[in-house]
Amino acid sequence: MAARHRDRPPRPWGTDYPVRLSQITGRWARRFAAFDAALESHHPAGTPHHYLAIMAVHPGAQGQGIGTALLRHHHTTLDEDGTPAYLEATSPASRAWYLRHGYADTGPRIQLPGGPSMTPMWRAGAGYAHG
Repeated sequence: MAARHRDRPPRPWGTDYPVRLSQITGRWARRFAAFDAALESHHPAGTPHHYLAIMAVHPGAQGQGIGTALLRHHHTTLDEDGTPAYLEATSPASRAWYLRHGYADTGPRIQLPGGPSMTPMWRAGAGYAHG
């Protein structure tokens, strides 16, 4: 699970993220950087939150509760200090899954040029309301 807090320095990406992204994506680095920037422009402004960038379970291991266990553990950590969370669901199935785990739609779907359509979602941290 990759994540970063909007009110703290990015982690685990760090300050060398652009260099690492370029090394990993090679000739597609500009596309990945543009994708990151497009998503960043849709994040809730002015509200400190945790950004859940990637949540995935290997297809052969799906349906066994691994993703649910990971997400619950992660929510426990976020709820310790009342940190809300933001993410973009990448499919109707993932949106439904996140709805079951306390997330709510938080705006219109994001349609990136030549890319996927995603649903922005928000989960209020314990004792925290979005607004």
